[in-house]
Amino acid sequence: MSSLYDVSEMLKQARRDANLSQEAIASRAGGRVTFNSGAHGNIG
Repeated sequence: MSSLYDVSEMLKQARRDANLSQEAIASRAGGRVTFNSGAHGNIG
């Protein structure tokens, strides 16, 4: 079973692989962007 942190990292990597910003993902999803420093202080 994957932890929430693992899933978060997989999603960030998929976004990077697709060359999409958080803004682009949110726009396509029809939502708004919120930035979260995460459990380890990383922004991404």
